[in-house]
Amino acid sequence: MPLVSWEPLRGSADALDPVAEALGGDPSKSLLVQETAELAAVAASLGKPTQLIWQRLRRGIYHEAILSVEGVITLSDGRSFTDPTSAANAAQAVTDADGWRVWRVGVHGAHLGDLRDDLADRSF
Repeated sequence: MPLVSWEPLRGSADALDPVAEALGGDPSKSLLVQETAELAAVAASLGKPTQLIWQRLRRGIYHEAILSVEGVITLSDGRSFTDPTSAANAAQAVTDADGWRVWRVGVHGAHLGDLRDDLADRSF
């Protein structure tokens, strides 16, 4: 299994925005870059393409996707994303889903956010 590590950005989004601006970047992209890196680390730690499920049967929500080893989530309709929140929002046609909390590895597996947190705990 490859050794993957990452270090989360520290501070609030408001504190990070001036950093992105000072580096000549779009402030809204700094957190997206972090999300992409974190998803890639989770995917690499799994070591194989992995089925993701978002299921809330009482609300009529059921979505399947595949997380590639490279950190790309491909929805059942073929659209691909490099961060879980964008994938969740696209799957459900909403703008307020937290992809780290809704996607699970399989039906009853860990949430992506839990896997991300476990990796962060191991890297410190």
